[in-house]
Amino acid sequence: MTMTLFAAQHGMIWVGLDLFAGTATNERNRIGGWLGAMAQSDDVSPELSPIASDLDTAAHLGQRVAELASRFAASA
Repeated sequence: MTMTLFAAQHGMIWVGLDLFAGTATNERNRIGGWLGAMAQSDDVSPELSPIASDLDTAAHLGQRVAELASRFAASA
């Protein structure tokens, strides 16, 4: 919460997830983050963790940020 407050104080825009919390391990946003993507990495090799749904959540947020940045750039 502190980082979003600091961002607002500096006139920045925070892009959060537009997803409800997932209900299964294979769903996006399974951990239920709202301010950004969250992942859980178990004590295994990087090939096994974080799991695909966590990586998919991060990719979704990255796409959302890119789309919003593109919209802002087009209107500038």
